[in-house]
Amino acid sequence: MCGIAGWIDFTRNLTYEREVIKEMTERLTPRGPDAEGYWFSEHAALGHRRNTLKVAAIHPWIPRLRPILGLR
Repeated sequence: MCGIAGWIDFTRNLTYEREVIKEMTERLTPRGPDAEGYWFSEHAALGHRRNTLKVAAIHPWIPRLRPILGLR
């Protein structure tokens, strides 16, 4: 799983709201504990959490995924 958080406001400068977006994104940690990132502009701010795909978790699916992933 992964998660995104965002805020759009055309009446405020959101570059000063970094801590708010970081807090919003931090609450998504259970959905994506492996990585995080942020993007800010004057009227929009985004944050994301990422969960890396563990090969062991999809091991039973690997034979079926090979053609889709282009593996031999």
